[in-house]
Amino acid sequence: MPAARRRRRSQRSGLAPFTRRLFGPSSIYLLIIFLCAPIAYIVWLDTNLVSRLANRQWVLPGRLYANALDVHPGQPLDPAGLERALRASGYRTWDPPSRPGEYRRDAGSIEVFTRSFDYWDGSEPARRLRIGFSNGAVVRIDDRDRGSGLPLVRIEPPLIGRIYPASDEDRVFVPYSSLPPALADALVAVEDQRFFDHGGLDLFGIARALLTDLLRGEWVQGGSTLTQQLVKNLFLSRERTFSRKISEILMALLLERRLGKNQIMETYINEVYLGQHGQRAIHGFGAAAVYYFDRPLDELGIEQLALLAGLVRGASHYNPRRYPKRAIERRNHVLDRMVEERYIDARAAAMARQRPLGISPQPGWTQARYPAVVDAIRRQLRREYREDDLRGAGLRIFTTVDPALQDTTSVVTTMTIARLERERGLPRGSLQVAAVLVRTSNGEILAAAGGRSDGTGEFNRSLDARRPIGSLVKPFVFLAALSEPARFNVLTPLDDSPLEIVQRNGQAWRPQNYDSAFHEDVSMMEALAHSYNVATVRLGLAVGLDKVIETLVRGGLARPLAQNPSLLLGAVEMSPVEVAQLYQSLANGGFVSPLKGIREVVSDRGHPLRRHGLQMAATFDPAAVYLTDYLLQRVVSEGTARALNAIMDEATPIAGKTGTTDDLRDSWFAGYGEDLLAVTWVGRDDNRSMGLTGATGAMSVWAALMLAARIQPLKAHPPSDIAFMDSARIQYRGACRVLESVPFIKPHRPGEGGGC
Repeated sequence: MPAARRRRRSQRSGLAPFTRRLFGPSSIYLLIIFLCAPIAYIVWLDTNLVSRLANRQWVLPGRLYANALDVHPGQPLDPAGLERALRASGYRTWDPPSRPGEYRRDAGSIEVFTRSFDYWDGSEPARRLRIGFSNGAVVRIDDRDRGSGLPLVRIEPPLIGRIYPASDEDRVFVPYSSLPPALADALVAVEDQRFFDHGGLDLFGIARALLTDLLRGEWVQGGSTLTQQLVKNLFLSRERTFSRKISEILMALLLERRLGKNQIMETYINEVYLGQHGQRAIHGFGAAAVYYFDRPLDELGIEQLALLAGLVRGASHYNPRRYPKRAIERRNHVLDRMVEERYIDARAAAMARQRPLGISPQPGWTQARYPAVVDAIRRQLRREYREDDLRGAGLRIFTTVDPALQDTTSVVTTMTIARLERERGLPRGSLQVAAVLVRTSNGEILAAAGGRSDGTGEFNRSLDARRPIGSLVKPFVFLAALSEPARFNVLTPLDDSPLEIVQRNGQAWRPQNYDSAFHEDVSMMEALAHSYNVATVRLGLAVGLDKVIETLVRGGLARPLAQNPSLLLGAVEMSPVEVAQLYQSLANGGFVSPLKGIREVVSDRGHPLRRHGLQMAATFDPAAVYLTDYLLQRVVSEGTARALNAIMDEATPIAGKTGTTDDLRDSWFAGYGEDLLAVTWVGRDDNRSMGLTGATGAMSVWAALMLAARIQPLKAHPPSDIAFMDSARIQYRGACRVLESVPFIKPHRPGEGGGC
């Protein structure tokens, strides 16, 4: 074969394998995979995106609200009281009020622009009102827009605490319909000028940002759209890689196909990170408005909205509390961009630039406003709901807390303890205090103090400080006796002579009276009024320790007690809340209502989850309770608490009992009027003696608190089987005494005694 022919054939045979490899079946498969892989990846991204969107739920903290203030003509309320309530709910003075959350106080009236609010039992619209006052009461409520009077208006309750999700994210959900237009304008102007025109990726914006950065020689503008930023926040990690950027772009395009612009904007404004307080992340503009300005988002001015929009670029870098100069520069840049994009005119921007930042002195809602009472409410929630149901579900919890009474309790307890230390020459800060204030008719907890500073994280003495209650137990010894009217009545004589009891361990117990004296025969009325220990022990033994313990349990004590005679003198440890539960049964005529701090729990959609209505059980004989109540009024009128007569003259009659433990370690007072019951405790955390009795320590706190709370005097409501004995002659403190209208349970009329 010629050489030339062999060379041509060799060349053809060399090309054939290459061609077969290039266009063979395996190469075609590779080409198909190469072309289909991106499509498959996009389909996978889309499926994943749809799944995440379907399963996505806002992680919202639960919100605890105080009791709302109902205002109506005839209500005892002065302008100062209403102003305090408005300020507690975050209202600001403005002349004249032009938007919700503002008010103006005049000489005899308050003009207020109320906020709209959704309650568990209906919605209250925003209204412009003028509320008139005269002689310490509301006389008229005028609707300024309708020009008519109103019979009732409800001032929305202040937020007093939150239950944060496990992620420690703080968020206040803002629907798109409630988004201030100026905030949307600011975001679009500074972050994504073509947001409503592009499909998720803005090539023109990327080119413009790149050119600006090149001209300035630094990274000033980014090219990410709001949709891309949302994808990064919701679905992607923070790593900066080429593959993550490709995923971001593709997911942004897919997200625009799945959601409308309004949905994307709503998700963005509620998700974007805008600050950090300790371990708690601030997400969304609703939470940021409260955190930085302590006001709802819809009450912010344009300069404040511009500041929040500017934080998107770097919440830490432009933190207005740490770097106010940077924050002002960033805010003004946002205002300039709004002018350039023709959202506002130059004059409005110039006025906004002249205004200060307006940041609140302290971050809003970093801790519970009233730690002690909020702690009690949290514990009730944990008893009645699962922890998973409380966290992140956005529940709204309406509580029984009265803001005015709670503020009064916090101030009065701290000031009174400081005064007692000065008067007694005690070291400053040596005394501690606890108090619980309850509505007598239904057991609602209105206020509580867990200590003199009442700070978050402090030991809550109102709930957790179980101390011996001393003579506070005695009314229940007498109640157990008076429940047997054939044996005991208020004039039954008791032996107050020396007594010795041999206990189970063989040791002798010899109870002593506080005055170290014995008084021979005394009536039950005198024994309780002057808190005679020996007479009380003899009475308790006659009734039976088992019956006394049963009485305490029926009154609400939830713990078993040992049958020791010392129980009769208060050798049992209780917290102030436990004591308040016991005395509520006396203050409410023998009807026991479990103490509660919750009125209603509502889901994030406004549906009531569970009614917390009135629970009441008839536990004691009303006639026996009435007689015990009569004896406790004698304690105040002439017994160990008689100093209250001079202090609270207009509030009497009231019922109460002092309590003092060995070596003056604990000072107690429990007392009630027609509407309110309070229990106060004073002592030292180290359990050392402080030199204060129940009358000189805790009763001082109680009196100051109840005067400020305007306790109403007790009204006589004798049951049908109560009769009254006129001109009863008895021996009282060694002398013959005539008493008028002594009550007894028919037909067991008491006899006259004592040699009169």
